Amino acid sequence: MDIITVSKSTKEYTDYPLHQHACWEILFSIRGHGTIRIDEDIMPFHEGSIFVIPPNHPHCKKSPTGYIDGCIFAQNIQMDDNHFWSVEDDYEKTLFTLFDIAYYAQERKGTYSKKVIDSVGEAVYSVLLELRSQQDAYDQSVDRFIHLLIDIVAKGGNLALNVAPGPDGRFPAPAVARMDAMGEWLAKNGKAIYGTRVLKPYRTGDWAFTAGKKGERYAIRLWQERERGTRTLKLPESFAGGVTAAVRVSSGRVSPVAIRNGVPTFELAADDRADAYADAFELK
Repeated sequence: MDIITVSKSTKEYTDYPLHQHACWEILFSIRGHGTIRIDEDIMPFHEGSIFVIPPNHPHCKKSPTGYIDGCIFAQNIQMDDNHFWSVEDDYEKTLFTLFDIAYYAQERKGTYSKKVIDSVGEAVYSVLLELRSQQDAYDQSVDRFIHLLIDIVAKGGNLALNVAPGPDGRFPAPAVARMDAMGEWLAKNGKAIYGTRVLKPYRTGDWAFTAGKKGERYAIRLWQERERGTRTLKLPESFAGGVTAAVRVSSGRVSPVAIRNGVPTFELAADDRADAYADAFELK
């Protein structure tokens, strides 16, 4: 990675027009909070957020209170230039520290400024690759984490989260992210988890089953990576004759259940997008 230039906002902005660059931009959110748009995606940012934006990807930011950014413009980054990504700095604020070193070296224009900036470029690239690797590992583990919860509840158990703060009193970022992901999933599908009892056949294949306090029957489909985008769902044959509809818990959409070759089968609506991890259905 070769750094072209390093810059920092000279004033607070509340918004900035949609724009793009011919090179890579590593965007550091130094102060403020709000939303950032990159391509067609809109997401929140806060102090400490970092975004890695490939060349020619339109982006802009808005903040109700104002924000200050730092930017490293670079080239020769060996990453996928079709997708942006975001990352949280480590607890030592390594990336922000490296940004400060590069920025002040550039501002001072000393004898060794270029060598310092070149060294910082190598260090930033190395840290980004490491954080990206950790993020990829996290992304792959969220579904396993949620699947574990579903599996345990379907078998009549409870999942205890043994998460302790670090020496600095803060909870580990990956643990917080996983709990946030679980909370988001439960907010949409919690009826099939909270206060439920076991329901035969408990767990079979990629299906798990629970029962509500008033006799509701829930079927939870645990999605595997290869199945993303599946529209046709088949329940175990033991439900044949006893189910006429499947109501998706998160959306309330009703899908008629038909018996095809002895197997209860239903279709997800074309505009009813499957969850990334698992979908719960109430069986009627």
